[in-house]
Amino acid sequence: MSIIKNVKNFFIREKLIYQQNFNVKWDDIFIEDHSIIEASFDLIWLYDNKNDKTKIYNWKGSIQKEFNHYVGVKMHLKLNHETVLGISQNQYKKNWILYNLDKNIIVEEYPIIYGVNSILNKKTFLSTKENNLSCHQLENAEELWKLDVSKLGEYLDLKGTEHEELRVGTVHELYTYNAILVALLRNDTIIGIDSATGDVLWQKPLFLFISRPVQLNDKLYHIITGVDVKNMLQVYDLATGKLEREVEITHPVLKENTFFTKRFINDTYIALTATKTGEILVINHKTAIVEDYAKLPNLKEKIPIDNIPQVHQNKVYQLDGEGTLYILEKEE
Repeated sequence: MSIIKNVKNFFIREKLIYQQNFNVKWDDIFIEDHSIIEASFDLIWLYDNKNDKTKIYNWKGSIQKEFNHYVGVKMHLKLNHETVLGISQNQYKKNWILYNLDKNIIVEEYPIIYGVNSILNKKTFLSTKENNLSCHQLENAEELWKLDVSKLGEYLDLKGTEHEELRVGTVHELYTYNAILVALLRNDTIIGIDSATGDVLWQKPLFLFISRPVQLNDKLYHIITGVDVKNMLQVYDLATGKLEREVEITHPVLKENTFFTKRFINDTYIALTATKTGEILVINHKTAIVEDYAKLPNLKEKIPIDNIPQVHQNKVYQLDGEGTLYILEKEE
């Protein structure tokens, strides 16, 4: 096990890049007074804290583009040309922006009222606001459809009770794959939506118990954890909502803990960490067998649920609640 202290955030692509205090490091490259905004397999987005600039680097450490303000990158994608959707912010305004990176110009700006969640088919973006999910043209933000999700779900019997507001449908998470669109609602319901019209195609309850499924291609993987339930791995088809596979996972960490981080997934593994104890499980989702277990030493603070463990090659990376990044060797 190796550790790196004072880490603000990190990314694993083909290699590790991390922000230590206000310095960014990867390989033998060290950049002072910068913060990591985003890192893709091709580019690294850094913010120059002293000069209020956003700089795009390649992994060799050369600057590719530069903007004279902060750009909080939301998505990086290719349309007809290389573009990026992000937040442009200065002292006068804060907008969503669509950049043409080739020409280094802004194509469009949208008011920040749009909560941009994800890109669909590289032509539209999805937005959530209050109890509504809406779909917009990417290049001009024109609304194509809007869906009120407040009345969807399995808990409508709570209407008129003190618990009604707790079970009003709001979008927790969106999952997209090609033209497939699935929304996870706050009231423990998943719904399939026609991405062209906004019509609801199917809906079903999902036993969440303070957890969220994770997507791999056109499947949704869900691990049920908790003391008084069977700890199960469930696999759902995104297009139909059909439960395709359900198998029990037996491990005391799943049974003894209620709160876990969000899940990591790749072609072979799902990984999650108990936020209170710092116990990490790496589960082979093809066999439902726990292949690796580790416990972080001397844990003083709970691990935030967004500190997702990362599995890369033969290593597991976990950032704790105090800024210490643990790098553990996977057992062979």
